Amino acid sequence: MTELTDSSESYVPSSLGIGLCFDPCYICAENINEGHAELVYGMSAAVENRDVGDRIVNMYLEQELYAEFHPCDVQVKIGACRKHMKNLMLLEKLVTEAENKINPNIIKQSVQEENELDTL
Repeated sequence: MTELTDSSESYVPSSLGIGLCFDPCYICAENINEGHAELVYGMSAAVENRDVGDRIVNMYLEQELYAEFHPCDVQVKIGACRKHMKNLMLLEKLVTEAENKINPNIIKQSVQEENELDTL
C-alpha cells in the first residue's frame, strides 16, 4: 500500500449507507478478537478498484484506526460499536457533505469526543 502524505488527497467512494455488519469498530476495534462476531453498525462504500480500496483503508491504518477492504465486492467497510455509532454517523455526514469524497482530515474529524457529537 502506498503511504499517504498529503492530507488533501481524496477518493470518491460510492456510499451504500449505514447498516449492520460483522466488522470491528473502526475506533476501538471492538468485535475483533472475541471468538464470535456480533452484528454492529457499519458503513459500506463501493470503490473503483483494488488500489483505491487499499489506499482508503491505509488512511485509517495511518491513524491507528480500523477498516477492511473486501476486494471481491470492491467495497471498503467501516464498522462501529454502539459507543461509536455517532462517530460513524458523523463520518457518513462529512463524506456526504464533501461530495462523497474521503480523506485523512475527514476521518480525523469523525473521531471526536462524544460530548462534541451530541448535536447529531
